[in-house]
Amino acid sequence: MSEAVRLWSLASVAIIRRQVEYAIALYNGDGVAKNEEPRRPCSVGSAARQPIAQDRLARILASGRGAPANPVEATKWHLISKARGETN
Repeated sequence: MSEAVRLWSLASVAIIRRQVEYAIALYNGDGVAKNEEPRRPCSVGSAARQPIAQDRLARILASGRGAPANPVEATKWHLISKARGETN
């Protein structure tokens, strides 16, 4: 892997992580108006790539806040996030 590709890879992961943190701030109303509608970083597509997004998606689906409650999907995403190392 070239150095440029390695740096692009690191940058893309950092961007996704920041997007997830922004979505969490919106969801919790931390410093912004509260909006529980799940944002793209906590969607199924993003969750497939980021353990923190998997964890947040599991919480949304478990609580039914921001999306219809779905305990089966919540459990699935929780287990996936834990297997990938998310500990929050």
